[in-house]
Amino acid sequence: MKFCYFDESGMGDEPVLVVAGIDVDASRMRSTRKDWADFLESLSGRTGRPISEFHTRNFYRGNRLSRTIDGTERAEVISAILDWLSSRRHRITFSAVLKSRFERMRADNRLKELGTPWSAAAFHCVLTLQKAHQGLKGSRRQTVLVFDREVAEEDRFSVLVKEPPEWSGAYYGLAPGSSPLDALLEAPLFADSRLVLLIQVADMVAYLLRFHAELEEGLSAESYPGEREQISEWAVRIFGMSLPGNLRYPDRCPDGDCSLFWELAPETLRR
Repeated sequence: MKFCYFDESGMGDEPVLVVAGIDVDASRMRSTRKDWADFLESLSGRTGRPISEFHTRNFYRGNRLSRTIDGTERAEVISAILDWLSSRRHRITFSAVLKSRFERMRADNRLKELGTPWSAAAFHCVLTLQKAHQGLKGSRRQTVLVFDREVAEEDRFSVLVKEPPEWSGAYYGLAPGSSPLDALLEAPLFADSRLVLLIQVADMVAYLLRFHAELEEGLSAESYPGEREQISEWAVRIFGMSLPGNLRYPDRCPDGDCSLFWELAPETLRR
């Protein structure tokens, strides 16, 4: 069995929204959770105050509890987290939406069914996981989806996953007579990231990818010289841990049009 833990970045005024997931094999979850809890304990020691939740935006900018850690050390911590994530051999899935493009395409019936940029990105991740896991055997193909709490989206998204649009089956090659999204186990779960620690790792991935896209496409400005290169280096490392690009953006879609999510994404994150 697999668990995929999701969080997003860009739910405010940011021009890009990214939903990212950490795809974890159940047999390796316990050690991963312990390692992350140990990391939070270590970080608490550095700041001198207990930290139960890692918010990448605040940590990267040196806000709130992380203001006692200088920028160089914060960068080293982020690099170390990526080292740790790579060593755990977990895979990453992600989807990005350029919000202005979503608005221009809003008349598309598919977007009407998806509803919001968050729902579009989250559902794209679900389709990618289905495509990645449907070839696995037995219980190994069953995937539990665990999202950070997103109260305004939860009910609608749960229905969307339970009753996916007919056009979405073409994305992963739904065979005639098969059940849609059959690699997923029941409905998605929504949890508090303070209690489900791997959601916090997904938060870091989503934040770095979103900021990378905004810097590369001129939608955000550097706050210090060399910031663009640093964020790009981290993004490249994330790409190396991600599910293959042909799962995210299928080259061919014999029974339908798979271009929707490609069209929504900023160019930087299509690669």
